[in-house]
Amino acid sequence: MDPLNIILTNNTLKENSEYDIYFYIWTNSDTRCNNIMENNTVSGDTPIKFFNSTVNLQNEILSELILCNADNSNINNVTIIGSDSKKNNAILVWRTDNSNFTNINSSNNYYGIYLRYSSKNTLANNIVSSNKYCGLYTPYSNNNIITNNTANSNNVGISTGWSSHNNLITNNTANSNDNTGISIGEYSTNNTLTFNTANNNSRGLRPDIDSVNNTLMHNTFCFNFNRGYIYSTCKIFILV
Repeated sequence: MDPLNIILTNNTLKENSEYDIYFYIWTNSDTRCNNIMENNTVSGDTPIKFFNSTVNLQNEILSELILCNADNSNINNVTIIGSDSKKNNAILVWRTDNSNFTNINSSNNYYGIYLRYSSKNTLANNIVSSNKYCGLYTPYSNNNIITNNTANSNNVGISTGWSSHNNLITNNTANSNDNTGISIGEYSTNNTLTFNTANNNSRGLRPDIDSVNNTLMHNTFCFNFNRGYIYSTCKIFILV
């Protein structure tokens, strides 16, 4: 749904296949974040939290975390644990800029950290592994710094998604992902990828259609066994 002025309180939403609570931002408007979500019971009986203004959050264990128009936030040392059996939930970051996401563990979920229409953020020192789909996913998000994250054993480790530009992706590890270690999504341009490692994936690197003017330097892609720039040999990949 593309929400507006939703009040979601005192509900039980548990053991759902992808997310216990999810809304999708189609429009480029902060007004879609004007919702209230409180006191809902979700998978794992740990809290779900929703913020649509600046928040400083640390040292929490949550089932799901949603930020929407929560600019200038700091999220540190937060663990996301959804359903033990469903691998659901995530950190969802919609229309949130100039924020820091550090020392987060969002693993064994549906996504690890999912940014959409969110720019000028720093994502550093996070563990986003063994998720059903993607460890770090950042469609329509620009000028972010993504550094020193571990995104192993997902379907896709790290992906810019569609139309993401001018991001710095550096010193990340994306190993043993079922599909792709690092993906540059369709129509994503002017991103810089340096000193990343993506080994033992099906594809080490996947640049999609019209992903142009991206700079890749000093990345390592080893023993990836399907299509992609690097197959079974271990090399440093440099493209400028």
